[in-house]
Amino acid sequence: MEELCRLLAGLTQAVKSLQLGYSRLEEQVQVLASPSNPQGASSAGFTPTPSVVILPPEPRVPTPKKFAGECSKYRDFRNACKLYFSLQPRTLSLEATKVGFVISLLTGEPQTWAHRLLEQKSGSLDNLDAFFSVMSQLYEDP
Repeated sequence: MEELCRLLAGLTQAVKSLQLGYSRLEEQVQVLASPSNPQGASSAGFTPTPSVVILPPEPRVPTPKKFAGECSKYRDFRNACKLYFSLQPRTLSLEATKVGFVISLLTGEPQTWAHRLLEQKSGSLDNLDAFFSVMSQLYEDP
């Protein structure tokens, strides 16, 4: 969990940095486009137009049900998680964040197993497919 908190803090700082950079760029565009800027791009026949891409909101999707280790329910759990991620591409874009989200949905023995991986700083925590591959060896119904 400490690793996830560290990652979340890093992501939060990165977002703040991007927001600050965006604000600075917006200010520069306004200065260049202002009529009081005779040497700006507008006097050279170029009028900058701020391009803001408005993305549609991500759909509201119910969170997958928690997984407690029943082999017969593992495949449904894994597919529900993958569907959730495909419908929330901006919210959950980083692989390590996806793995952390999956771990938050585990209870009982699967949660204990995943927490051991966190303590060991396992490489399978960096990639969702790698994590599910390891988890499948334990819980996929043959």
